[in-house]
Amino acid sequence: LLALSFLIIKFILEFCFLKPVTKFLGISFSYFSYLLLQVIYSFYVVIVGVLANFGHFVWKDRKY
Repeated sequence: LLALSFLIIKFILEFCFLKPVTKFLGISFSYFSYLLLQVIYSFYVVIVGVLANFGHFVWKDRKY
């Protein structure tokens, strides 16, 4: 129940931020895309977070 509450709060806060920003930038706001990306984003963050622990990269000639 607590996790669901946090997800709903996240959903509302991001909506309140993105709706005026898209209007200011002259970009159409798609409710369907917003809902779809809310679902996809949760999985994306977990997958990238896990995979980031196993990869290596080079930045400014330094290997990490």
